[in-house]
Amino acid sequence: MLLRLSRTTTGLIAGAAVTLTLAVGCTLEFGGGASVVPAVEILRAEGTEEEAAGDATVEVAGYGNLNGRVVLEGAIPSLPPLVSGSLKDPNVCQVGVILEKDYRLVVDEASGGVKNVFVYLARKPPGAKSAEAGEDQSMVFDQKNCVFLPHASVVQTGETVQLVNSDPIAHNVNLKAKSNEPFNSVLKVSDTVGVPYTYQRSEREPVRIVCDFHSWMLAWQLPLDHPYGAVTNEDGSFSIPDLPAGEHEFQVWHEGRKLLEHTVTIAPDETVEETISVSAASLAAIPPNPRPRTVVLSTRP
Repeated sequence: MLLRLSRTTTGLIAGAAVTLTLAVGCTLEFGGGASVVPAVEILRAEGTEEEAAGDATVEVAGYGNLNGRVVLEGAIPSLPPLVSGSLKDPNVCQVGVILEKDYRLVVDEASGGVKNVFVYLARKPPGAKSAEAGEDQSMVFDQKNCVFLPHASVVQTGETVQLVNSDPIAHNVNLKAKSNEPFNSVLKVSDTVGVPYTYQRSEREPVRIVCDFHSWMLAWQLPLDHPYGAVTNEDGSFSIPDLPAGEHEFQVWHEGRKLLEHTVTIAPDETVEETISVSAASLAAIPPNPRPRTVVLSTRP
């Protein structure tokens, strides 16, 4: 007598994972009257529920706007510069900016507003609006005086990011994406044409970008598949329009870590004004930018 245990076959059919379990009796057909009973269990494939919630046509009560400001509670932290001692390529790089302080923390002394803070929804909400048809979906990401510009930005999935180099020295862009294809390319001297890059998927957190030739160079880009994200300005202000009415939980993120979550209730045809306070201790805990270990020597694509 041949005794066989269960055999499970999993397949993906139209976005659903189908698990088939073949329950076999103690004896097979050549051993005395076996029976085969297929048991079918339908499981939703990972990620489809979230995607369906955002992509489905959902009726909402209306849309409203969010205007806010991220402000510092307490004294402005004093952080040491990212580089000490001599600076590579001092004739090109901004010696004053790089050697005097940690340029990643920018606080407006008058208002206490914190610059370059990401405020965004981690997931596309039901009833989300899309970018307007015909809108120019492109941005320029430059390197000037050995500093990435812009330092922090929100980009839409499918949007072309043109990576250029305005400096008379070579740089490289090492883009450390998690849900998208990683990218690492040398940009030639004074390359104003550059190289295009497109995010195909949304990321849960901003993507870290470094230059392997200059250890202090750092920037962040957050690709989203919806328009509900912003980066704070010089005075800490931001604006996110056309939010579906209801309660939303925003991620507040700065220089490598999430500071907090902030819940906002949006009413139809109204603008909510919010102040988001962050502690001096949280801003002082900016993680260091690790020195690069890989240097790309080839300029060939």
